[in-house]
Amino acid sequence: MGFFKRDVPKQGFLYSVVIEIAPQRYIEVKIPEKQPDRVDVAAALKFHPNHIQQLQSLKPEQKKSFWYNVRRDVNLLPVSFLLLPPGKPVTEVTGVGIAHIAYEDGLTKTLFAHAIDAVNRAMFSIILALEHTLGPVPSSSSPSSQDFL
Repeated sequence: MGFFKRDVPKQGFLYSVVIEIAPQRYIEVKIPEKQPDRVDVAAALKFHPNHIQQLQSLKPEQKKSFWYNVRRDVNLLPVSFLLLPPGKPVTEVTGVGIAHIAYEDGLTKTLFAHAIDAVNRAMFSIILALEHTLGPVPSSSSPSSQDFL
C-alpha cells in the first residue's frame, strides 16, 4: 500500500487525495468546493485491453448475463455504479466508476471506513467477475514501478 505519486488537480475540490488500496486499484477521497459538507469516496476501474477485447467479442447473451451479474453484485453494496465512458453503449465500455457519498453531519470514522471498504469491495467484485468470465490479465501487463512510492 502506498500513495499514488502524481498530483491530483483540485478541479473544484477543497480536498482531494488518491490512495492505492492494492496494485492498480486506487480510491479517491474528495470534498467538493460547492458542497463542503460532502465527502466523496470514489474509484474508477479501467479494464485491461485484453478484457475489453474479450468483452466486445462475447455473444450478446453472454454479454447481457455478464453485465447483469456485475450490476446485481454491486447493487448489494452501498455504492453508485457507472459504466465508463458514460452514455456509450455496452459494447464500448472500457471501465467502471464507483462512488459512495457521505455527508459531514453523519460522518464518523466508522462510516468513513465503511465507505472506503464498500468502494473497494465493489471494485474487487467487478475484478472477480471479469476474471471468472474472461480469465486473469497477463501478469506482464502491470504498470511501471515509477508510478508508485
